[in-house]
Order: sequence, then C-alpha cells, then structure tokens
Amino acid sequence: MRPFDRRKVVSRKSALHLTILVLAIILFGFDGMAAEEPTPLEPKWKFRVPRWVDSSPALGDDGVLYFGSHDQRFMAVDTNGIRRWSFATGAEVVSSPALTRDERLYFGCRDNHVYALNTSGTKLWSLKTGGWVDSSPALGNDGTIYVGSWDKTFYALRPDGDVKWTFSTGGPILSSPAISANGLVCFGSNDGRLYALSAQGEKAWEFSTSGPVIASPAIGADGTIYFSSLDGNFYALTSSGELRWKLRTGGITDCSPVIATDGTLLLGVNNTAWTVSSEGEKVSSFKMPHPLRSPPVALSGGSHLLVVFQGPLRLVDMNNKLVGTYPLWGEGKSSATVSPAGLLFVVSAHHELMAFPTDHRLAQSSWPKFRGNLRNTGNVADNLP
Repeated sequence: MRPFDRRKVVSRKSALHLTILVLAIILFGFDGMAAEEPTPLEPKWKFRVPRWVDSSPALGDDGVLYFGSHDQRFMAVDTNGIRRWSFATGAEVVSSPALTRDERLYFGCRDNHVYALNTSGTKLWSLKTGGWVDSSPALGNDGTIYVGSWDKTFYALRPDGDVKWTFSTGGPILSSPAISANGLVCFGSNDGRLYALSAQGEKAWEFSTSGPVIASPAIGADGTIYFSSLDGNFYALTSSGELRWKLRTGGITDCSPVIATDGTLLLGVNNTAWTVSSEGEKVSSFKMPHPLRSPPVALSGGSHLLVVFQGPLRLVDMNNKLVGTYPLWGEGKSSATVSPAGLLFVVSAHHELMAFPTDHRLAQSSWPKFRGNLRNTGNVADNLP
C-alpha cells in the first residue's frame, strides 16, 4: 500500500478552491463578489387599489396622482395617500392619462371610449370609437388630443371632444403617440409600421418593421425617434423617417424605451434591462428574475428604476449596481413616477399604490419616463428647455 500523502490532498483542495474562485469571477466579476447588500426601500404610505393597474399615473403640480385600473374606475389620490375621488367607467382602464395645464384629464378605456374629466372628477365629454382604447393620449401644442384605438384608427380630437380628423392603419393601435419638436405625431401599429403624421393628419412618412409595434416611441433632444418592435429589434430613426441604426435584441417585448440625462437609452428586453448608447451600441445589461413589462424610469444622478413583472422594485445606479429594492408581487405594466418633492410613486400590480421617500428626481432629459414627463403629455416640447 502506498503511504498517505497529505500534501497531495491539500494541493487538490487548493486547486478546487481556485477553480471555484475563477468561476465566480467569470460569472459575477470582482464587483459582484464584493457587492454590498442593496438598501431595503421602505414606503411612506400605501393606498389599496381593488384590482391590478396597467395605467401609469399622471402627476399634478399639487402632487395629486391620476390613474385608472382594472376595476373599471379612474381615480385621484393625493400626496398623502388619500383618495380624493373616483370615476366609474364601463370597462378596464389600461390607458395612461394625459393632464393639461388647465386641469383637464384625457384617457382611453376598454369600453371603447375616450374620456375627458376635470381634476375634480367631473365628466366633460366622451367619444366612442370602434374598439378598446389602450393607447395613451398625447397633447399637441394647440390642445389637440391624439390617441389610437383597437379599431385600427388614429384619432385627433379637439379639446371639446369633436373629431378633428382620423387616420386608418392596417392593424390595432396599442402604441401611444409621441409628438416631436417639429409637431410630427409618431406612433406604432400592429401592422408592423411606425407612422409619422402632421398636425393636419397627413402622413409624413411610415417605417416598416417585421413585427407589430406595440411599444411607444421615445424622442431624443436631437429629434431621433427610438422604438422597439416585436420583430426583436430596437430602432433609431431620423425625424424624416430614415433609419439611423438597428440593434438586434432578440426579445419580443412591449416595454417602451426612456432616455437618461447623458442620452443613454434604457430598455427592457424580456427579463433583462439594457442600456444602449445613442449610437446604437449595447453598453450593459442587468438580469432580472422575471420579464420587464413596465418601462424603466431615468432618475437624476444616472440612476434608474426598474419594476419587474411578478418581482421586486429595483433601484439601479449608473454602473448597473443594485442599490435599493422592495418586493412587489403580481402583474401589471404601470410605470413609476417621481415628484419634485422627493416621493417615488410605484403602483404594484398587487393592488397597491406606494410612495417611497427618495433623494432622486426625474432625469433632465428629453424622455426620462413613459409618456415623457410627469403630466404624461407625450410631447417632447414639454420636456426640452
């Protein structure tokens, strides 16, 4: 029998430990191994919602939040988490409201109507379309309301509810319009195209993709239009509709992009958060446990907020390091928002609107959140200096 050699055992153990260490560095990096635990976020208050919420709140100058839900109601909740009023609709409200400077609210509903309310909850008018209105309205500089419908029609409405003009596409319109600085109204359709219309309803151009365009465009300070398609690509177009670049994501996501202060693009691709340069290069990615259905929110200081489908709320810094988290469970696509007073508002699909104290504010960019700004106007002119 050969004598027992302790040195070989130690050597094998050391080799095993070294192998594990190398694998850990490959998988997680040095930063991941030395990463500090993220700070648990604690809500200041919670407001119970009867059913889940896909509507992204509009925030008034007085801190009141306005949003709809799947319980067939549209509601107003004040900055202390107290409901001011609710308005009954005929079906679920998925559309996100747009809030005007003169305190009017416009939103769509699955009872096929577009509604106008004042900020006291009184109905001003409604317009019936031929299908669900999941698209969120955008507000033109002249007060025109632009919105799409499942009836394949795009509507331009006057502030009194009269139809100004309509434009037909080849598929249902779930995408919410974005208005460029030169007044073009851009939106996607399930026919696989992104359309740009003039304020008079004339088609300026269209751009074809190989899949439905459900996500809503974001508009850069230079007029570039960014959007994703279910064909698995992320696109950048010039204001005249020419392709600047196309980035293959491989994901079929309806998560709309937003823009950080430095022009970096934030995008959800299935269960991964991507950061993309304005030149179309993937910069980094952040893996999540579940799909990202809610658009990210770009915050001051280079941070951004991620709300995960059936998963946690995550606050990520400019280096994609997780710095804050809070457990959220359920389903929903509502985008978060943050007030100038330092409250971060998140609608959990688990039937709760929550307010978190924060030092962050909305990023100073042309399109830091879904619908572009706190009032959800979908108009880049409201965001630019």
